[in-house]
Amino acid sequence: IPVPNYIDILGNAISENIGKVRSSFDFNADCVEIPVDPSTSYGHSTYYGKLFSKILTQSYLNRGVCVLRIAVAQLNPTVGDLVGNAQLISLAAERAAIEQVDLLVTSELLISGYPPKDLLHRDGFVAACDRTVEELARSLPAQTAVIVGHPTCLNLPEGRIANAASLLAGGEVQACVHKTLLPNYDVFDERRYFRPNPQPAPILFKGRKL
Repeated sequence: IPVPNYIDILGNAISENIGKVRSSFDFNADCVEIPVDPSTSYGHSTYYGKLFSKILTQSYLNRGVCVLRIAVAQLNPTVGDLVGNAQLISLAAERAAIEQVDLLVTSELLISGYPPKDLLHRDGFVAACDRTVEELARSLPAQTAVIVGHPTCLNLPEGRIANAASLLAGGEVQACVHKTLLPNYDVFDERRYFRPNPQPAPILFKGRKL
């Protein structure tokens, strides 16, 4: 489907379902204020997308359901620049806190930069990544948690490394999970560097499983 037509179809589909949502949930539709021009193709889908999101959010709030505001940070890290990469996350977290975001999600191996390749075999590099994550946790806004990707050697056998994602909240590293499926084809060579997680499990955050 051509992109403009797809956008119109998406907008129409959402707008048609708004009536169903209104009949299913109890909410105050008058609270919806969206400064987007729906007359343009992009604005059309954005308008109805934001409207639908606000309607669902308001309906859940009225029913006493916990709503999490989640943001994704699309950042541009530099391989090996741990301090600079941590600063990118810190700035993104500050902006997310202003927007009252509960959880900010960053990309894989953001602390080290992607892909770190043989830097992972340099003495002290992965341990420095772990220290950077701990320092970052202490500097983040209290109201916004962050999931950050990084290599780690904590709680692993000597010489082993994992591709990790850590939940930073309350000034601490609250949880850490390791990647299970390590691609080893085309440009990927993760099995050379990382230990797969034999027992993956979700992270709990505000009563929800991540």
